[in-house]
Amino acid sequence: MRQHLSHLPHSEVIAVDRTASELEVARAAFGDRANIRFEEADIFTADLGQFDTVILGAAAQYFPDLVLLLERLLQLVRNGGEIHILGTPFYRPAAKMKAMKRSRAYYEKHGFPDLAEHYFHHDAAVLERFRARRLYDPGSLNNRIRRKLWRVPEPPFPWYVIRKA
Repeated sequence: MRQHLSHLPHSEVIAVDRTASELEVARAAFGDRANIRFEEADIFTADLGQFDTVILGAAAQYFPDLVLLLERLLQLVRNGGEIHILGTPFYRPAAKMKAMKRSRAYYEKHGFPDLAEHYFHHDAAVLERFRARRLYDPGSLNNRIRRKLWRVPEPPFPWYVIRKA
């Protein structure tokens, strides 16, 4: 999806990360496009300006405090703008502990047990606090049928949007 954003006419895409190595990977994936800027910055302290849309693409799970992150992003979004959260699983309390165990086992299996300390399992209730709307639900009957019948590859995680009034 991110690569499609860079093709929108009259748009500017800003990719922000704290680590230069992650930005280099992004630069390699996108190539040289005039409307993409790569910023090595801390989202909580950087002066990035105001945006119509902020997209967290498979990133929210790497922030320990989702409330703090969303409050900061709402400061960066213009009135009427939106925050889109994609590629991030959210959990109800009963499922959270099992997911944490699966993640720990995954990182241990791949030889990086310390990385489990940097992957956070956020509670779905946080999204309710921000009145997030689900735009896509991979568990819905329609989406399960579509994947089965047409073998359509669809994202395994929901898509949420938070609109700033």
